[in-house]
Amino acid sequence: MALFTKLGNVLGEFIDNKKYDCQNAKTKWFFDEDTGTLTISGIGEMDKYMPHRIYPPWYSYKKLIKKVIIKNGITTIGSSAFMDFENLEEVTIPDSVGVIGMWAFKGCMNLLKISSNAWWIGDKSFLNCTNLQSVEMNRVIRIGKRAFKNCSNLKEINFMNLNEIEDHAFENCKKISYFNIKQPDKIAKSAFYGCLFLEKDIPMMIKEKDEIKQKMEEERRRLIAQEEFKKKEKERKRMEKEAKEADEKRRRRKNRR
Repeated sequence: MALFTKLGNVLGEFIDNKKYDCQNAKTKWFFDEDTGTLTISGIGEMDKYMPHRIYPPWYSYKKLIKKVIIKNGITTIGSSAFMDFENLEEVTIPDSVGVIGMWAFKGCMNLLKISSNAWWIGDKSFLNCTNLQSVEMNRVIRIGKRAFKNCSNLKEINFMNLNEIEDHAFENCKKISYFNIKQPDKIAKSAFYGCLFLEKDIPMMIKEKDEIKQKMEEERRRLIAQEEFKKKEKERKRMEKEAKEADEKRRRRKNRR
């Protein structure tokens, strides 16, 4: 087993350098077949991959990988890096990761929990993770389109710095019953379609946000109108003053005669 595991690692490097030539030279990976653990280490961004076109170098082990450990120093999880890894159950994401790319964990049906300090979640990054139950991301500011769509067992979400939730981000997450989020600046109206337990809370949040925006717009218009009134009043007083001065000059000329 150990020999095969080591051979697998060498083969991966060979595929990386010869066939795909797309792996960041500063990142390395190693797969331990005995434990089903893929470890990725290094400094900087992981490469971006594309569905059905450019595969990650560990793709040949996708059915064997149960756990992924990303070491501190990696800053971005590449797009499609673990897409459709159906047996993946656990992921360790370090604080150094700030971005989770598009489709990164799409279709990881056995992934149960995600905890990360990433601040940017790409479109469709956790789409169809049907067994995902808990998400905790306290630094995230933006959740992309369809990021958690169809995560039908997702029950808890914790986002404390969230600013933006894009279209269909949590669509069909039917079991969400607990959410702890700061009210974002932007919530797409389709973001929580099909979230049965949030049918009252989320529309109310959107309504409150719309009401706040409406009040801010009304206040802006009021201030503009007030400023316009001040300008007109100032102009009126100036014209009155000029008219009085003109009358006074005419009166003096008349008295001289």
